[in-house]
Amino acid sequence: MDIIQAMEQEQALLRDVAKLLRAYKGSLSFNGFSEEETFKLVRDYHRELQEAVHRKQ
Repeated sequence: MDIIQAMEQEQALLRDVAKLLRAYKGSLSFNGFSEEETFKLVRDYHRELQEAVHRKQ
């Protein structure tokens, strides 16, 4: 795989993760979590996803 393909795959992954995190944030807000709680939960979920990806590699 060349560098261009790798960058395109990374960009696609980031786009998909952003959609997932945005939906998660919306769900938390809808269910009554404060802005601060929502931020912390989304941040922590994002970190867990990143760690899972790095563990897999």
